[in-house]
Amino acid sequence: MDEQTYLKERLDNQINWYSSKSSEAQSWYKWLKFADNLLALLIVPISYYSDSCWWFKYAGIAAGILIALSNFLQSMNKYHENWIQYRSTAEILKHEKFLYLTRSGGYKNSSAPFNELVERCESIISSENVDWAQLHKGCPSKQL
Repeated sequence: MDEQTYLKERLDNQINWYSSKSSEAQSWYKWLKFADNLLALLIVPISYYSDSCWWFKYAGIAAGILIALSNFLQSMNKYHENWIQYRSTAEILKHEKFLYLTRSGGYKNSSAPFNELVERCESIISSENVDWAQLHKGCPSKQL
């Protein structure tokens, strides 16, 4: 694989994938946290009026169930951890790419800068995959 093909088809694709997955995990995490906190805030007023109207009792029960479901989804899918890990990996890959393109850092005096870029980037990607597997080791619904 030549330099331009690697940069476009491998490195840019990986950067885009990690950025996209990071944004997706961030959106899920923030949405679930917002719903969690909003429902928690509503439980007290709902409970206060539960004696005056029969459906307030069921609304309180539903809010409690939704909070539990939100926490379950957050713990199983690890949205916060994935958001941080994917963002970090995307930024590290971007950093390596820019160092390579400007021939800065370790690439400045390298006799084979492209080979060094490939080795570093593949090491970062491989390391992230190992980190992901460790993060999800205790999740029974995830198949590695």
